[in-house]
Amino acid sequence: MSLLYVYPFRCQLCGYRFSSVQWGVRYFRVDQDRREYERVPVNFPVAFVSGEVAGKGWVSDISMGGCTIRSETQLSYAQIVKVSLQIPGDDLPVTVDAAVVRNMQVNRIGLEFLRLQQVERKRLQLFIQSELQRRGLRREPMEEVPTVAT
Repeated sequence: MSLLYVYPFRCQLCGYRFSSVQWGVRYFRVDQDRREYERVPVNFPVAFVSGEVAGKGWVSDISMGGCTIRSETQLSYAQIVKVSLQIPGDDLPVTVDAAVVRNMQVNRIGLEFLRLQQVERKRLQLFIQSELQRRGLRREPMEEVPTVAT
């Protein structure tokens, strides 16, 4: 057993990967959840559309990488949808140009965000940061990190 451990981490807002040294703390990898970002529990309206199918529902958790929607609308696994997130305190919805259905359960849809415009990504980032701060999970303000335009 070693006293020094180096672990990889990912910033939950910007996606930056870094390593962290922890003395005397042993990290155990959990293989069941392959998400790159931690989901933040929320409850706000969402609308989505894919071809002929349109639906509404409620976002139950969200991250920079995706969200879970509660909805009675039926979608198919791997279906691509356009999503409008009506985040609290914002008049205009955050638009995700492309998201893919990664998980389907009864009245629950797991989405992975594929494409957001830069301004929409920033709005989503600010919302998630405020939710993390409100919950006491992240206390310091996030630095501006350049991202690749989509």
